[in-house]
Amino acid sequence: MFEQDLPGENSAGFNKAGVAARLPLETCLTVNQSWGYSARDTNFKAPEQVIHALLGAAGRGANLLLNVGPRPDGTIGPEFSDRLAVVGKWLETNGKAVYGTRRGPIDPQPWGVSTIKASRPLDVYLHILEPADTIALSMTTGSFTPFAFGGTTPLKLVQRNQMLELNLPENARTLMDTIIVLSPLGDGDQN
Repeated sequence: MFEQDLPGENSAGFNKAGVAARLPLETCLTVNQSWGYSARDTNFKAPEQVIHALLGAAGRGANLLLNVGPRPDGTIGPEFSDRLAVVGKWLETNGKAVYGTRRGPIDPQPWGVSTIKASRPLDVYLHILEPADTIALSMTTGSFTPFAFGGTTPLKLVQRNQMLELNLPENARTLMDTIIVLSPLGDGDQN
């Protein structure tokens, strides 16, 4: 279990142990800074931060346990529920690239993470969390056709030295998470 952090990172200073490959992983995160109710804790994570934590956990093969601090009367304040509603709305549109996925074949990168479905088609989802015009992929990624999530037009892929460079046109980018689907060659269903 990784408190306030993603597996393999120790940015919060709580997680000194390394990642054991065979154990289930879980990231425990609070929407603000407190595990319980605290009227003084107004340092709330933005919905984008929660979505990035969810994707960071999924791309590392971990679950995300997200904590909200209920008020003394048991109700959830709007500072929590409003953020969760935004995340839920985002998942309504993009959940296919998250629900039922596992850690993808591409290790976490500075640009983001990958996830994969364990069912057919074996689409790989790239979650590009940092704005970029292009991203570099290893030649060992395999044979695939890249598409913007929900799109049907293949994206431009160029071989440069020992890497594949994936062009991310402006119309394929989104604010919180640019999702690119790597569809295995010969597979008719991209998304």
